[in-house]
Amino acid sequence: MRKPLIFIFVIFLFLSLNGCLRESAESASLTISPSTEATVLLPIKPLCQYPDFPTGCEVTATVMALNYYGDNISVADFIDNYLLTDCTFYRKGLTLYGPNPNKVFVGNPRSENSYGCFSPVIKQALINRLADNMQVIDTTGLSLDSLCEKYVNNKTPIIIWASTDMKPFSKGQSWRFSNGTRFTWPSGEHCLLLVGYSGKDLFFCDPHYSHIVAYPRETVSLRYQELGCQSLAIAPINEKSRRP
Repeated sequence: MRKPLIFIFVIFLFLSLNGCLRESAESASLTISPSTEATVLLPIKPLCQYPDFPTGCEVTATVMALNYYGDNISVADFIDNYLLTDCTFYRKGLTLYGPNPNKVFVGNPRSENSYGCFSPVIKQALINRLADNMQVIDTTGLSLDSLCEKYVNNKTPIIIWASTDMKPFSKGQSWRFSNGTRFTWPSGEHCLLLVGYSGKDLFFCDPHYSHIVAYPRETVSLRYQELGCQSLAIAPINEKSRRP
């Protein structure tokens, strides 16, 4: 008698998953091609997360930044060796429990039936990966203008959390963490690599595409703020920063 209930529950989870999947051709059409000249544009090769990593935008954006600095690690290697993942969902009575996206990647980047993760997870994976002459800088909380001025102007790309095609978020699946905290996944969550800007637009290596795209600065700022202004930078360690 339990099998039909389990089957229904699995289907429910499948329909409720809302990671950083590409939504539709209509969504893609909202992307602004960088037809206007960028004030600053870093020479970074875009990587598309499809078809192998349909919910792996966070990892794909991170690997593009690593590749920019000469680390030729692949998305697959980063997932297999540095990314902490957890696919465990379970029920206690009627309450659904699941992983914390601030601690692990919820699901598997190779699966469409997954969610994603937030900046602390990628930060820890980078700490485990980076060579002694490189560092990960937690830039969470900084405005996009500050990120452009302080980092992009100094040839440093920024991993940021926003939304797919900068569309509004919707409420996804809800569950509780092991400590009882209730969490609702922001459906449409997406991670991109900020690589340039102009007066009105910000330029990205967006893992949904195999080319540079641009989005309106004001819209990006709104989505970025809605996810808590999460961002990370990778940068070389200079001699001055090594000193105690």
